[in-house]
Amino acid sequence: MVLSTLYKRVLRLSERLEQKMINFMQQALPTSSDRLICAHVHMGSNPTIHDIAVRFHEDNSSVVWKFLARHSKSDKDRVFLMSDSENVLRMGRSQIFGHRMVASGGSINHINRSGSLGTEERCAGLEKVIFDQHVLMQCDVLLISLKWN
Repeated sequence: MVLSTLYKRVLRLSERLEQKMINFMQQALPTSSDRLICAHVHMGSNPTIHDIAVRFHEDNSSVVWKFLARHSKSDKDRVFLMSDSENVLRMGRSQIFGHRMVASGGSINHINRSGSLGTEERCAGLEKVIFDQHVLMQCDVLLISLKWN
């Protein structure tokens, strides 16, 4: 709760992103009885970023899928998955809850390793991370993988 409040104050959404958030949440949760079930899976090393330690192995992904399946059994439940790996998102869409997944759109860019990207791509990557973090703060249920070894 404290982290959420601090994050919202420090990284306040621009008017454009605030409107995007309103639209996203209205589409994801059209009624007050709908719930947002979320997971943030931080892989570390993956096909687009090689030189850092693996923080979460795909072999362990069954734990995440079981958690999300157990907590999103109703058609009123939507699943939001944030990750630094497109493969994790693809795997999520293939799960039993995949048809209930909602996504914020945009490409996954590693903002701390984006030297080869143009300014617009770097900005879009940072914007996606900030937006997705704000989505995670709206979740009714949230699973976060470890980020450090």
